[in-house]
Amino acid sequence: MCGIAAWLSNEPISTAVLQRMTNAVAHRGPDGEGYAGMFGLDECVEPFGNEQEKTQFLRLALGHRRLSIVDLSDAGLQPMRSASGDLWIVFNGEIYNHPELRAELERDGVCFDSGTDTETILACWEKWGPACLNRFNGMFAFVIYDQRLKVIHAVRDRFGIKPLYFYRGKEGNSIFFASEIKQFEALPDWNPKLDSQTAYDFLAWGMQDHGTSTFFKGVSQLAPGERLEIDAGKSFVGGKILSTITKWYRLETVARSEISMEEAAATLRDLMRDSIRLRLRADVEVGSCLSGGIDSSAIVCLIDERIQKASGSGQRSFSARAEDPRLDESRWMEMVLKGRQIDPSFVMPQFDLLADELSDLIYTQDEPFGSASIFVQSLVFSLAKKGGVKVVLDGQGADELFGGYTFYRSCALAGMLSKGHLTEAIGEIMAMRRTGVSLTRTFMEIGDYLLPDALRQRFRMFLKKNHIGPSWLNLDKLGVSGSNVPSQYGGRARSVGELNYAQIAFTSLPKLLHWEDRNSMAWSVEGRVPFLDYRLVEFAMRLPDELKVSQATTKRVLREAMRDILPSQLVARRDKIGFAASEHEWFVRKRPDWFLSKIDKSVELGAGLFSSELKAEAERMVKHGSGFDSRYWRALCFGEWLDCFSVSIP
Repeated sequence: MCGIAAWLSNEPISTAVLQRMTNAVAHRGPDGEGYAGMFGLDECVEPFGNEQEKTQFLRLALGHRRLSIVDLSDAGLQPMRSASGDLWIVFNGEIYNHPELRAELERDGVCFDSGTDTETILACWEKWGPACLNRFNGMFAFVIYDQRLKVIHAVRDRFGIKPLYFYRGKEGNSIFFASEIKQFEALPDWNPKLDSQTAYDFLAWGMQDHGTSTFFKGVSQLAPGERLEIDAGKSFVGGKILSTITKWYRLETVARSEISMEEAAATLRDLMRDSIRLRLRADVEVGSCLSGGIDSSAIVCLIDERIQKASGSGQRSFSARAEDPRLDESRWMEMVLKGRQIDPSFVMPQFDLLADELSDLIYTQDEPFGSASIFVQSLVFSLAKKGGVKVVLDGQGADELFGGYTFYRSCALAGMLSKGHLTEAIGEIMAMRRTGVSLTRTFMEIGDYLLPDALRQRFRMFLKKNHIGPSWLNLDKLGVSGSNVPSQYGGRARSVGELNYAQIAFTSLPKLLHWEDRNSMAWSVEGRVPFLDYRLVEFAMRLPDELKVSQATTKRVLREAMRDILPSQLVARRDKIGFAASEHEWFVRKRPDWFLSKIDKSVELGAGLFSSELKAEAERMVKHGSGFDSRYWRALCFGEWLDCFSVSIP
């Protein structure tokens, strides 16, 4: 895992800018750095060191910070050049199946000088071109320059596990690439401005990373499964730099109705075992995150299974507890740890530390975030850092693949009703009654899925739910018209499979991966996500809905696959928490003064974006001691972000 920087510009730019861009992400790569570039297209790319940063001006530049995971020698330093000399690359990520790819290439006579997956990528690209991307099993974002063809390729992995941002200069005659948005602060013409639509989507609906736009106007992210290509030869002629974007990977959603639960569970179990096998490949110690839920517990137990079969040493796990006993999952963690070769570490998140580190955390994340749970996740990765563990496996993606959130029960029932399967629907309702699921809440959620738009808006207004945005948000100031953004991105899915797709592609997984990447890399720790092995994802998307959610039970096939591996009580567990923050305990009960003062600050920094009603509503929530409303956290975090990055509002 690493940090990358690159640019192509019609006007030469000082290498001092490149060094500032890479220094901004030194946390992503503390083990090495490297630079390469050229002034003119008739020249060859040449590497250079820090001592030259004040004397060179480049029209094409590549910069890299290295976190060494595979082949820890200097042979893995980047930018790296291909054996032919035609290709140069800066790469962030891991190709887990690179030994198999390397063996195939070696049979064709290809020789290698290192044990790195970076060198494997270059060899694959020389043999197969962009088509090699379909052979990669991993997480990756990289920029390749082909100096023979004078073409730049910027690539992001299938599901966007690794980030890649780009920013065009004011005149359109330059384009810059980076692993994190903060790197663009090094640019001479950087003047951060708010992207109004992104801000609305977040403040009104809690959505982010659902498209290619970011909170910074003019900064875009390459979407998952995309490749951006620039003909540098034509771009150097003058004028604007033109690029084309190709979708190299599309997730299919065809159902496979003929598979039985027994066969599906067995196949899923085998896929998980193999995904974990690949993701344990490293030349450093590999640990795991353990929350106490089914997903992370499955990973921890499958790792333990491999260790016991190999008579190896135990694994290290990293977990967070909670001050609020309703959110504390330590008893579930203890079930997993009991009788296994696991050395656990725990952290208890405290309000005072959040208050002290909030600004730093926002800077780490680049953009505001929707929950204080991001702070908890950061602490878990800090445990790994303190323990000397460079790689951890985590359970991101399972909820989106298998229907793990509670609202999937309502979606499943809505799907049955929309298809006229009344007998199944009645059976599902009876199962919900037996298991204590709130039918009132269920039917309220079903209204969101099934009602036509006009009736749906009235229904939401009747329930006093948001239909275009909170009353304290000034849409005129933002310059946007209110709309139901989630419904535009699959939020009104009428089947579990449709909702799976919407969450993977737009509404849930992209932001979770954003937070995971920043939190792990801030501590120079590589987070790996076994559930996002593309073979496993594609298998899950072919499963019929009833194998995922039915009988008032979420993630049925995953539970069945893990039945003989996890403790039985955990397999039967129905609540869902994760690394949750004690937001009600901190902001409503213990420190409402801090919370309300931050709301005041957001109102002031918003410069008319928030009305005084924001403070009044937050005060009523605190006064009544009711459950914490995440909309107020989003407003608070947004104000802190404006301050942190000195963002101007149009």
